[in-house]
Parts: sequence; structure tokens; C-alpha cells
Amino acid sequence: MKNDIYLTGFSGQIGTKLRKVFFKKNIGITLLGRKEPFLNQNEKFFFFDLSKKFNPDFFGKEIIVIHLAHDFKQHKSNVNFSGTENLLTFFSNQSPTRFIFISTPHGDNPKMNSIYQSEKKATENLFSTNDLILMPSFIYSEKGKTNSILKFLEKLRVPILIPKQVNDIAPINLSSFCEFLTKEENLLNLKGRYLILGKRNLSFPAFLKDFYNLNSLKAPNFFFLLLTKVLSLIPSHHTFYIKERIKGLMNLPDLKKTKEKKILIS
Repeated sequence: MKNDIYLTGFSGQIGTKLRKVFFKKNIGITLLGRKEPFLNQNEKFFFFDLSKKFNPDFFGKEIIVIHLAHDFKQHKSNVNFSGTENLLTFFSNQSPTRFIFISTPHGDNPKMNSIYQSEKKATENLFSTNDLILMPSFIYSEKGKTNSILKFLEKLRVPILIPKQVNDIAPINLSSFCEFLTKEENLLNLKGRYLILGKRNLSFPAFLKDFYNLNSLKAPNFFFLLLTKVLSLIPSHHTFYIKERIKGLMNLPDLKKTKEKKILIS
């Protein structure tokens, strides 16, 4: 590939898997971050702190930047928005530069719209029509904190509470999503905003039963509204994370009614 590929968020759930796919396909990439990891043969590292402004530099080749990094913390100026601004400014003198941003689907319930979702939506507006914004409806992986919790609950064989009025979701296999991301025709040609769907739509209870062998109990939405209020009174990063994840679950977009462009993958 004649383009140089740069990747932020390389240590996250998607980034870790994406690196493996690039390595498997022997596609050279440069990792952007604050701490250099162990590098594969196809990788380089470039120090970049998204929280700080960098002077523009010139790399001399056509560039693709895959932006995965986010900072899930309770403060107004974090990596989701201001960090993306810094990233765009840094690469502004590169001609041409193409950005691929991994965002989050947005529901239509303002009361349940999480800070994370709101900031992702605002960040999308920083990109041009020539860039690519991908919104995976729901990513399933064997790894990750959420998956570990659900696997633990599976062992306990206890049902878990879920919101009564939750929309259908379309689980995506993480490996399939990363394979899609590394296809040259998608990296170079696909533009606009797309909602990525798996092969089948499932309700959240069906998803829990299908992937985790977990039963669920539907609880009234006011219970979760009250729970988010209680969690707000506890000043902790962990409780904030849980509260925002609950709000995100209650505000899943209705995949049957969405007007976003869709891409179906296996």
C-alpha cells in the first residue's frame, strides 16, 4: 500500500485486535501514543500526546489516520473532542490526509444520552465529508472488562437486570470488524458515515443468552434512572463509568428506524 497508516488507541480493545490483523496481512503501520509498546515487524512508533498541541510536521506521503483513542473520564476537555482537534491540526499540512474515525451510535432519548455519546457526536462534526466515520452498533469480543464481568456473572448463574425498553442491537464480531477496517478498498475509497451491523439483530436479552448463556430480568426504566442518580452521588471514576454505560444501554439506537447508512458484515 502506497499510503502511510497511523493508528491511535492501539492499546484498546479494537486497537489491539487491529494491530494483529495488520501484522497478519503484513501491512506497515505507525502507532501514535505516549508510551512505546512492544513493536511487531510491521510497526513503527511516533510519540504523540493527544492532550497537547503539536507543531505540524511533514511526512511526505499520502496518509491514513485511523483514530480510535478516547478518554472515558468525567471532565469537559478530554481526548474525545480536544484531542481529536489536536490530531487534525497536526496532520493539517499533510496532503492528502484521510481520517477514519470510530464513533458510537447515538440514540434519540436526550435524558439518557451519556457524556461519552454526546462528545463522540460532537467530535464527528470535526471531520470533513471526505473522511470516514464508522459506528459499530455493538462489538462482541472474548476480551475486555465488560466481557469479563458477564463471564463472571455466567458462572454465578444469576439473572441480571436490564432496562425494560431497550432497542434491538446487532452484535458484531470484533475480528470481522477489524478485517473490514484493513481492506484496502475501504481504507482508500469509502467515505461518509456508516452504521456497521452484524448479520442478525438481537434484543439485548437475546444477546446475553446467545453469547453469554445469561438470563435477564427486565426492570422498569425509572429504576435505572434512579440508579444513575445514586451513582452520581458517589465521586468515583468507576461509578461514573457504570452510570454512563447504563445510560448508553438505555439509549441504544433503534436499528430498524435509523436513517444512517448501513454496512452489513459477518
